[in-house]
Amino acid sequence: MYINQKRTENKIRQIINCFLLIHKHLWFNTLKQYPKAKNHFFY
Repeated sequence: MYINQKRTENKIRQIINCFLLIHKHLWFNTLKQYPKAKNHFFY
């Protein structure tokens, strides 16, 4: 029971990490393309 729960948590964590990596990558690409957006979001 406990082991299965751990396995599920690890799977979910991997999916979330993957999603975050892709999201970060897209985010940085967007910022590279739009310098004005960069200034808007960070100041």
